[in-house]
Amino acid sequence: MTNSATNGLIDQPTVFPVRLPDAPRIAILGSPRCGNTWLRRLLSHVYAIPDFCEHCPDDFCWDRLPSACVLQIHWHPVESFIRRLEENGFHIVVMSRHPFDVLISILHFSLHDQTGRWLEGAEGNERSIYGAMPRSTAFLEYAVGNRAAALLSVSLAWWNSLGCTQVFYEALNRDPVGELQRIVDECGGRPRKSLEEIVVENSIPKLRAWSQNQHHFWMGRPGLWKCLLTSEETIEIAEVLKPRFCDFNYDWDADSRLNASQADANWIKLVWVNLAEDLQVLRTTKRDLENIKKQAETNQRVLEQDLGRLKNELASTIDALKMTRKQLAPFLQLGPVSLGMAFKMRSLSLRYPWFSNMLKYLVRRQK
Repeated sequence: MTNSATNGLIDQPTVFPVRLPDAPRIAILGSPRCGNTWLRRLLSHVYAIPDFCEHCPDDFCWDRLPSACVLQIHWHPVESFIRRLEENGFHIVVMSRHPFDVLISILHFSLHDQTGRWLEGAEGNERSIYGAMPRSTAFLEYAVGNRAAALLSVSLAWWNSLGCTQVFYEALNRDPVGELQRIVDECGGRPRKSLEEIVVENSIPKLRAWSQNQHHFWMGRPGLWKCLLTSEETIEIAEVLKPRFCDFNYDWDADSRLNASQADANWIKLVWVNLAEDLQVLRTTKRDLENIKKQAETNQRVLEQDLGRLKNELASTIDALKMTRKQLAPFLQLGPVSLGMAFKMRSLSLRYPWFSNMLKYLVRRQK
């Protein structure tokens, strides 16, 4: 969940100002793929305060959080976590979204991103649906299985928390300015700029640019499941999920005009755009890797040639050193006094050529 723009619990201790009455502390809690990140960014811009998200409560540095901030996490209301939120003065905001749309979004998200840390892997993972179709047996089994139940239950578990602000993704999507105003009224504080401007700043294209992730913010369209699941699949899934969401007044009826072929074709059309982009990136990456490999091979050949040349130069240097030692061998038997006299006589012969000629004459006469 953490990304480069929000992995911000500061590395060095920082002194934060005393909390202002118009800048609250907010914790956004809900199941994955409910629009939590969108709301986090909206509220961060509303109050001009930092925002953070983590996978586990222990990942937050609670004693170093700013005096006003927005947190986001998918986590059940266990006693220790509730106590943390209360002790640190957080107002709870709970997100909910139609479970069919959540499941479809999870299916798409698992194609591109890691999900193993959602609830730290409680009740499994999304490997069984990787690359599956919405109407596939793998997805239908996942939708009514323990892993999906664990993820969907996060919003359910927090929904009726005392004093929390309840947010339907569908309402936020339909009227973001009005819904954002209601949330601000319940959370308290004063917006730093107009809500209309903030909503524009956090459109899906801009959120994709901010996150540097084309897949985290996908369609953002409530009811997308209606063009991907036929009546047969919706009845099968709703039989298990509908009783859990009986208080949410969700629409569980499929589009009776949609047949299996159309549903599958719709899914392929939706995911093909992303897959085509991924394939293009993959091709580019493969080409870059091949170029890097060729350059590395060229560099290796140059290095091998340089190494051979250095070895030859080293061998020549060793031979020259041996020759020099051989030439110096006779002089190594001379003591320091003799060597000193020899150096002095050498200096005199260079300074006074006649002296050198006289020495040569004396040496010849001794022979």
